[in-house]
Parts: sequence; C-alpha cells; structure tokens
Amino acid sequence: FKRSKVGIVGYGAIGKRTAQLAKALGAEVMVHRLGGQREADGLPVLALADLLPRCDIISLHCPLTPATRGLIGARELAMMSANAILVNTARGGLVDEAALAQALHAGQIFAAGIDSFAQEPLPIHSALCASDRVLLTPHIAGVTLQSARQVALQTAQNIIDFFQTKP
Repeated sequence: FKRSKVGIVGYGAIGKRTAQLAKALGAEVMVHRLGGQREADGLPVLALADLLPRCDIISLHCPLTPATRGLIGARELAMMSANAILVNTARGGLVDEAALAQALHAGQIFAAGIDSFAQEPLPIHSALCASDRVLLTPHIAGVTLQSARQVALQTAQNIIDFFQTKP
C-alpha cells in the first residue's frame, strides 16, 4: 500500500476517513469531489478524467443520484491503468457492472472489490460472479445489533432446515 496512489471519489465523512486511513498507510491520496468543490483538507482535487489514470486504487464514496448513476462505465474503466483496482463500497448503480466484468475479463484493470450492486442480491449468472479478479462481499453499512441478531437466527434456522431436508 505504501507509495500507492489512491483516488477517493466522493469526499464526505466516509471518503474523508478512507483518505485518512490510506495516508496513514503511506499512500498518496487524491480526491474527486462531485460538487466541484476545490478544497479537500489539503489533498489534490482532480477532475475524474484526471484522477482515474493516475491512481492504483479508486475508491468510490458517493451517493447514488441521477448524476452519479453509471459514474464508472466503459469509458472511465478504459482511462484506468491495467494495474488499477476499483473499490465500490458506496452504492450499486455507480458502476456499470457489465462494463466492469468486461474490463476485468480483458485485463483492462487488475481487480475490483464490490459490496453493493445495481440489483441485490447480485444475480448468480452475473459475469462478476465468474471472475477471479473480483472480490464480492455483502454491503453491511446498515447493520444494526437487531438486524445482526435476526440474520444470525435466520442463518441458524436455515442450517437446521437443511439438515432436516426442509425447503
């Protein structure tokens, strides 16, 4: 991570914290602010087209709005380095998943880490599921103690049902 160039897209509370962590690990951090603001705690603020080719890691931290839907598509992926990693822990719909799968398959970018999808759950037939260049995880930002308890109970019940051959 040291000496990596990390691009933060969206500089709200989570983007700021991610930037702080990346800097603490020795990365050079650059920012793209969606509203066009030029201030980002002394970090360089770049247009998206300037940020993408310069960074080893692009991390998305922005809301899904009409303006951000498809923010990262085939055109943007083509701007990225073949060694780049795209991380979307923000919202599904920010990334054109078909274009991402194609870019990964073609070696256009190195890898991706995604935890939120345009359609959730991600369809099992998604090309992203077949790629060994992507890490897919559940989006857990909204996990509360109550929801975690409910998931644990449902998981335990599913295991019991499986061994009792219930549907």
